[in-house]
Amino acid sequence: MFLAVTLSACATLPNYDLPGQVVEWSNQNVVKLLVTRDDIVGGGSGFWVDGWIMTACHAVKDATKVFIQSATWKYTALTETVKCDTGIDLALLKVVDDDDLGGFVPLPTHIAEEMPSQTKALYGPGYPMGGRLIITRGDMQLKYDDGYRTTVLTMFGDSGRPVIMLTKGRISVVGVIDSVQTIQYYSGGAIPISHMAGMKGVEDIRSILDD
Repeated sequence: MFLAVTLSACATLPNYDLPGQVVEWSNQNVVKLLVTRDDIVGGGSGFWVDGWIMTACHAVKDATKVFIQSATWKYTALTETVKCDTGIDLALLKVVDDDDLGGFVPLPTHIAEEMPSQTKALYGPGYPMGGRLIITRGDMQLKYDDGYRTTVLTMFGDSGRPVIMLTKGRISVVGVIDSVQTIQYYSGGAIPISHMAGMKGVEDIRSILDD
């Protein structure tokens, strides 16, 4: 399945034109990645789900150290990679020492049970270029292909950024950004929810690690 998303607007938090639930969830649950490989520091984005950090596998693969940061909550925490699946380009990280979070508790993260309609508003919170938290907004177009990607407005450093929607007052994740396309409006690729379902939840994670 190929999930095409076009995001048309970009806003730095706080932005009161965005739904309050989107702003709140993004402030709480989206993190910046600081990824070290051979003394070179790169970036990325990720988000909390069930006590873990989900991101794109290629953003953390072969890293010697991965820290997460929250601009809102002012913590920096070392993580370890629990699972990095190159086949679906998803990774799960776990904080090494919870004391580094200073008592922070993320909001619940729901994985969408089905794909949104093409007219459904979508949001992409992340830390492009290793800078401030930014939320992009747009919509989605569905296509079928042999690939496992979806498309959404993005920039360097957005790998691992969630694509979310707001339905009946609840935030649900519908995809994870894994690539950038500069053909038009800096759209990018995202992993569909069908591949995320098997990565969320402690029991599911343990079964994956036992494989």
